[in-house]
Amino acid sequence: MFELAIKYILSRKVQSLLMLIGVALGCGGYIIFTSVQLGFQTFMKERLIENNGHITIESREEDITRESMEGVFFKGSTVYWISGPSGRRSNEYLQSAWHWQKRLADIPFVVASTKRIEAQVTCARGAFYRSVTLRGVDPFYEPKVTNIAEDIVVGNMNMLNSGNNLVIVGVELLNFLGGKLNDTITVVNSNGNVYPVKVVGIYSSGDRRNDRTLILASNTTVQNILESPGRITKIVVKTVDADRASTFARELSQGTYDKVESWDEANINFLSMTQQQSFIRNITIFTFILVVSFGIYNVLNMLVHQKQREIAILRSIGYTRNDTVVLFLLQGAILSVVGGIIGILIGYGACSYIETIKMPGRPMRVAWDVFIYLWGFMLVVISALFASFLPAKTAGSLSPIEIIRRTE
Repeated sequence: MFELAIKYILSRKVQSLLMLIGVALGCGGYIIFTSVQLGFQTFMKERLIENNGHITIESREEDITRESMEGVFFKGSTVYWISGPSGRRSNEYLQSAWHWQKRLADIPFVVASTKRIEAQVTCARGAFYRSVTLRGVDPFYEPKVTNIAEDIVVGNMNMLNSGNNLVIVGVELLNFLGGKLNDTITVVNSNGNVYPVKVVGIYSSGDRRNDRTLILASNTTVQNILESPGRITKIVVKTVDADRASTFARELSQGTYDKVESWDEANINFLSMTQQQSFIRNITIFTFILVVSFGIYNVLNMLVHQKQREIAILRSIGYTRNDTVVLFLLQGAILSVVGGIIGILIGYGACSYIETIKMPGRPMRVAWDVFIYLWGFMLVVISALFASFLPAKTAGSLSPIEIIRRTE
């Protein structure tokens, strides 16, 4: 049976080759498209998670409403507002930072945590100035929670502990200010007080907006500049599993008024974008498979009509209807398996090349999940078998007498 199926395939070399190419391109296209898209999503997810931590803890902001003001004035009495209350109730600094550090140290799913203090300031050098975010970090714990230290291209995070008023500046911001390593720039806090700081490091994250609006310093340096000794604005937490960060955040939020937010809750727009991309990918995959299936169906259907005399001979020498169906299904299976293997090789080669393409500052990211290749292979094989079924069924239903009468 197998030898006969091979003979039928080789008897129509052009049609068989076109079907083989269609299957290979369908499988390869699926692998390339899926690998590139998932690679991009993984890269963006890593940037969001590893730069900002899995969970952040900060002071909660709350809208002031009529309900929230109940009992504040004239307790036990009905209060009628001429103009309803408005605004937000918040605290600029985290009031229970020490308590959180002690609590997090005893929680099994917490890998590490670090304290930060952030504020908007103005940095200047000569006639150039810009509003930036001044972020205070703990040089020892920050690399255990985020990968910001990996973006430092000149110097290292530990240099922030070498003295006071030392900063690490983004390459874009330093170029804007016209400065270089070991230069002094000035930082102006919200009270208008000016503090000179020395540039001891340069970082480049690949995000130009971030590289021109963020300055890193030690917590002590930032607290001195903001004139807020001992104050902390947030605690960043790394957990054992980033995908379960929202569950861990809900557990941490129990029994506290502070705002506990996971990375996926803070980046809901990014997750919505990835869902849309996945939807588009599924539509494209469906189109690939549909095109491949139609190609297989057309080739085998033509083969059934062209091989009617041979089918009649096979039936007359003892081949049953089921044998005939299996014969044509076997042809579809052989072409789909061979085409799928070629498609895997095409996908692997293309992804290897794509990964060498340099984007601004970084190479392209490609997902190398083995399940992508398995799914691509299985999809084209299964779709090929479905597309082969109707022509095979048609071949099996042909009667030798009817075929002979038609061809006389």
